[in-house]
Amino acid sequence: MKLLDDVLMSKLAKKCSKNTVDLYSKIHRMIIGLSPRNVNYDIFPIYITYYNIKADKVFALIYLNKDYLDVGVSLGKKHKYTEAKSAKYMKYPGITKYIRIKTSRNIKNSTKEILKDSYSIIDSSEDD
Repeated sequence: MKLLDDVLMSKLAKKCSKNTVDLYSKIHRMIIGLSPRNVNYDIFPIYITYYNIKADKVFALIYLNKDYLDVGVSLGKKHKYTEAKSAKYMKYPGITKYIRIKTSRNIKNSTKEILKDSYSIIDSSEDD
């Protein structure tokens, strides 16, 4: 997995500011930390998807921008997170909401809770 990490960091360095690379690193660790043995990611030209290996479904998507990150997640229609906005513009199956991260202050406890809920929704849908 080290080679993939090098590829990812190289891509980020070319596309994003140093601050955004730092933000991405924090979010990446947060997402992988949800279930280190059951979360993997794929790198695409403008975004990175994170998927639940067992369910084989994407539960988070990070759009890469120079100065901020848009983190798309899979949340139900009824959720308690006011910072989560409609992710229709992302046009990615299963991704319903997103949060914009511009600074480290935007990474709150609720960010981890949103990611956890998204992972849980996908994980439980596998049982259906």
